[in-house]
Amino acid sequence: MPMKALKRNAEWPDAACNTIYMKKLLLILPLFLFACSSSQEVEYEKTSGKSNVVKAGSRFHINLSEDHKVGSGLWSVKQDFDPKVISYVNSVYNSDNGGSVDFNFEAIDKGKTEIHLCQSFARDTIQTASFVVEVQ
Repeated sequence: MPMKALKRNAEWPDAACNTIYMKKLLLILPLFLFACSSSQEVEYEKTSGKSNVVKAGSRFHINLSEDHKVGSGLWSVKQDFDPKVISYVNSVYNSDNGGSVDFNFEAIDKGKTEIHLCQSFARDTIQTASFVVEVQ
C-alpha cells in the first residue's frame, strides 16, 4: 500500500510541521524494520501431514506463489492455528519473479499446530494449502 505524502499546512510553523512528520516517521520506521527483518528459511512440507520443526522464539515464513493479475486469486491465512504455539506476524507481497507472498509467523511455545492458507478470487476458493508446524 503506497504511503500518502504529508501535505504541508501553510498555517503551521516549520517546527510544528517537522515535529509531526518526525513523529509519524518514528512510528513507521520500526514497522518497516520489523517487516524487513530476516526470518528462518524453512523448506516447508505442504499438505502431507509431515511436521515442519522450528525452535521456540524464532521467526519463520511460508512463501507461496501469488500473481496479482486479474483472476489469479490472492492467498490469505485462516486464523485457526493454536495461538499458544505460533503467532501470525504479517504478510508481505514480493513482485519479483512473477510474484509471491510471504506469510510471517513467530514460534511462541512448544507444541504442534496446523496453518491453513486459502487462495481465492472474489468468493471462490481456487486452492488451499496446509502446513503442520511443530515448535520445540
